[in-house]
Amino acid sequence: MNYSFDIFLAKEVGVNEAIMIQNLVFWISKNKANEKHYHDGRYWTYNSQQAFEEIFPFWSKYQIQRILKSLEEQSIILKGNYNKSSYDRTSWYGFSDYAISMLQKYNIHIAKSQNGKCEIAPPIPDINTDNKTHLIKTDNKYNVEQSPTEAIFEIVSHLNKVTGSNYRTSSTKTQTLIKARMNEGFSVEDFKTVINNKHQEWNTSEMSVYLRPETLFGTKFESYLNQNKGKKNEVTFRIDEQGNKRDEFGLLIL
Repeated sequence: MNYSFDIFLAKEVGVNEAIMIQNLVFWISKNKANEKHYHDGRYWTYNSQQAFEEIFPFWSKYQIQRILKSLEEQSIILKGNYNKSSYDRTSWYGFSDYAISMLQKYNIHIAKSQNGKCEIAPPIPDINTDNKTHLIKTDNKYNVEQSPTEAIFEIVSHLNKVTGSNYRTSSTKTQTLIKARMNEGFSVEDFKTVINNKHQEWNTSEMSVYLRPETLFGTKFESYLNQNKGKKNEVTFRIDEQGNKRDEFGLLIL
């Protein structure tokens, strides 16, 4: 997944704010094209806090709240509620007249359609199916690859949980290794299998120092994945103080 932002806009409003604006521009433009969510003279998009966290997994809940609040305080976005149910607290976001004028200044094109409604030309989408690592500069815009992706976050989190390590999902080297294997067709579950297999084999030996991304996710990945196939797996567990079953990694067995 890729994210894009205008570098001159980022200088004025902040990098994180510029990334969020580009995402909102894309979805509001899409709604305009489909003639959806037009309220009080402008087009809107909506998202819950959970949805924003899924779209931007590299930001925490509080970072997302701060970024949206910053955009409101800068009079760039308007916050509304057009939910059908009164108990639905999903937030709606639209651009202010000031924001539309500012986007025009930074060549994020805005025009008037024949019926007088605002038409925002869509930017480069925030979702890109190209999984290759890249940073492209086009005119004054950058397309910034998501860092980390949901898959990388899940894989590194599993490695840290199983081994008790603290590897960073933002590490360029780790991301490159994982993406290289995923481009070869391996899945998140394959990564978890390799982590579990090698932890079981190496954890209590001098080989434990190699329970690290550069070894586990390197060129021997496929052999690590297949080394125990055909063997009967023995399920071992222990009972914790609360009476729950846990496997050798301390994970709860349901």
